[in-house]
Amino acid sequence: MNPAQATMRRAILFCVVYIGAIMLPLIGLNHYVYTALRQAAITEETGDLERQGEIRAQEIENSLLNVQFGLEKIELLWLADGNNSARMHLKLKQLEEQLPYVRALGVVDGAGAGLFSSRMHPVRPYSAAGLASFARLRDSDERFLFSGPTKNTIDGNWQLTMSMAVRHPDGSLKGVIGAIIDPYSYSKSFESAVGHGDNVTLLTNDFTLIARYPWREADVGTRRQVDAYDAFAASGAREHSGIYANPFTGEDRIVAVRRIFGDRMVLSTSRSLEEGIANWRSLATIISVISLLVMLSGIIALAVGLRALADRESRARMLANLNADLQEQTARAEKLATVKSEFLATMSHEIRTPMNGVLGMAQALENMPLDATTRDYVGVIRESAESLLGIINDILDYSRLEAGKMKVAPSAIRLRTLMDSMSALFSSACTQKKLSLRVEIDPAAPVSIESDPVRLRQILVNLVGNAVKFTSHGGIVLRVKPVTLAGGVDGIRFEIEDTGPGISEAALNSIFERFSQEDASTSRRFGGTGLGLAICRRLCELLGGVIDCESERGRGSLFWFEIPAELVEDHEPLLQQASASPDYRTKRPRVLCVDDNHVNRRVVETLLKPLCDKLVLVSSGAAALQAAESQEFDVVLLDIHMPEMDGIETHRHLRSLPQGARQRIIALTADVVPEALARYEVAGFDAILAKPIEIDKLLAAIGLPAAKPA
Repeated sequence: MNPAQATMRRAILFCVVYIGAIMLPLIGLNHYVYTALRQAAITEETGDLERQGEIRAQEIENSLLNVQFGLEKIELLWLADGNNSARMHLKLKQLEEQLPYVRALGVVDGAGAGLFSSRMHPVRPYSAAGLASFARLRDSDERFLFSGPTKNTIDGNWQLTMSMAVRHPDGSLKGVIGAIIDPYSYSKSFESAVGHGDNVTLLTNDFTLIARYPWREADVGTRRQVDAYDAFAASGAREHSGIYANPFTGEDRIVAVRRIFGDRMVLSTSRSLEEGIANWRSLATIISVISLLVMLSGIIALAVGLRALADRESRARMLANLNADLQEQTARAEKLATVKSEFLATMSHEIRTPMNGVLGMAQALENMPLDATTRDYVGVIRESAESLLGIINDILDYSRLEAGKMKVAPSAIRLRTLMDSMSALFSSACTQKKLSLRVEIDPAAPVSIESDPVRLRQILVNLVGNAVKFTSHGGIVLRVKPVTLAGGVDGIRFEIEDTGPGISEAALNSIFERFSQEDASTSRRFGGTGLGLAICRRLCELLGGVIDCESERGRGSLFWFEIPAELVEDHEPLLQQASASPDYRTKRPRVLCVDDNHVNRRVVETLLKPLCDKLVLVSSGAAALQAAESQEFDVVLLDIHMPEMDGIETHRHLRSLPQGARQRIIALTADVVPEALARYEVAGFDAILAKPIEIDKLLAAIGLPAAKPA
């Protein structure tokens, strides 16, 4: 096979790996978002409609029960003042005013002749004997009868009728007391209680429309033949819900139907499916954007990798003695693309594993002799990957906060050490921008407090990082002072003040909301997801504190937060550093790397092989024990999450070997939540390194000198 054919074969393999490792996981992720998560959103909206329906049903039933009580009260008034028609008229009128849904009250005698009315006095002669409701009460032993909707023969308005029979001791009909109920009143009550785009419909038990919101008088009294009602009737249940098309507009709607008032009525609530899943659609858009970013990153990596592959094959044809080295570079490029293709395979701690490959290979390439164009491409890859990792970390952190899965792990924190670490972290960036950075700790502040050091540091890094990013001249001040919180609780106040451009009053109102940035130019100039301050607010709430900002346009900003902090005795801070490592400046270490992920092993091989006397790569805990029993190693790099035998169990077995106490065992993990780090520390690892691996930290943990770019 000639070099050209070899190049083409590798290129095809590279593309297949890219499609299989990036496209398939992204398809799976988006399938989950657009199926399971969408259904969860629909289920939540359906539950909301069912709860609204339950509330509306209770209101309707209470109003009808009040009408029944009113009819019973009229019966007592009739017995007491039945001979005084004028007084009965006044009392019926007063009672009508107390019943908001009732339009009129009236009494007829056993023959159907009108006796009293809330509308007029004296009563205009009329007879109810011909009404079906009167005949039914007269000829049966029913007490109450609900009927309607019907049109009033006098004013032409739609009405419902609630009738109550009054009988003599012998059971014969003394008369009927009736209430005329206004269906439009129910529509008005629905209007004030439903959300935008929601519909509420009140029907009889045979699905004849009584009232609806929005109100359409032409629909009143018509029998509704709707798929949702047909399915409800067929189910025989008291409640039913589902998604059905609007028969008039074709719009899909979430519908919840229930029987009420002793199964004499049906209440239906519905909501546009599109409006109901609007929040889900926002999340789906975010996931789609992330997927697009991943694909673009993969395409860039693919293009750079193929170009590097072609360049190295060209040099191989001219310089045979460099052929082996060029093949190794080609393999590295392929592995780099594979790692990049996998970094969003799951929205969990495993996200760091493929990013480890991207950043690790980029660091390795930066330390190799490259032409200016290729070095520029590699720099773009590294910066894009770091930016993308920051975006994903923000989204994952916010998701964990929203889901309530982020826990507090309190421990003692020395304030001076914490603030000095902030100063050291940002001093280089401030120097580059010619900004001053000053730390002020109130003399009254305690030396040590108890809080969650990881969450506290995350808030400070975010706020100080924003101050450095947005400030172009002047400086930044970090202040710490004691405060007394509500209820007399001891607390600590942190302030970050800058001389940046400041924030407008309008933007301050939403500065801590998710995806909030002052204007579109902010994200274009400075980048970011708009989640950082939202995460700070949620972390402060998680720690039991508050956060706020004081700023004016053109006069800088002061961000502050206060958290409860129990005072503790001063001692060395519990934010442990890696234990002291040996110095391998005069000899080369023997290293065993244990990781079930081949990309991670390739990263370690690329970074360490030129620096080690011996480098052995294995993919499981069992293989690690076999290698350690037959060979001597100075350092073991041990992945935590492996199948069959995990890193902690493998560590325990390695320590039990005769040479185990002399080996330096370093944990490599993508799981960096405080609870996990505490477990690794208790297990007895000599050092813990987070993925993605930073080459300088890896070399420092082993005891090797820092890498120098070629």
